[in-house]
Amino acid sequence: MRKLLVTGLLAALGLLALATTASGALHATISGRAQLHGTVTVTGVMRCTAKQKLTIRLFVLQPSTGALAQGNFPAPAPTSTSKTKTARPPSTCSGTSLKWTINAIRKGKAAFKPGAARACVVAYGKTKGSVAEITAACAAITL
Repeated sequence: MRKLLVTGLLAALGLLALATTASGALHATISGRAQLHGTVTVTGVMRCTAKQKLTIRLFVLQPSTGALAQGNFPAPAPTSTSKTKTARPPSTCSGTSLKWTINAIRKGKAAFKPGAARACVVAYGKTKGSVAEITAACAAITL
């Protein structure tokens, strides 16, 4: 069941990548290496339109272990209680490249091990409260 869910997620991300906006101003790149320290730390570069509010969702999958992790940029703001999470406002684009780092938290019991994995991001830019652009990208990474 989990394998089917992950396969469906990756297929949806691939289709989303084909459906990016015509302007092409929003573009994601994922670096090929990631750090493994309890979380999976992935970095990359995002090109986006000036003054857009940027949100990125990251998914990391390691098929050999079945491990899956998810993270966000910007990261949720720390809170005083674990029951509620207050999100930080999205990052504002300057119209040039923006470097991002996301610490993805493991979902489920399967653990990551050093080796090959796959990272996928879905990113969107908002203008005046409405989503103006969306893009997706996937890349092979090494943990």
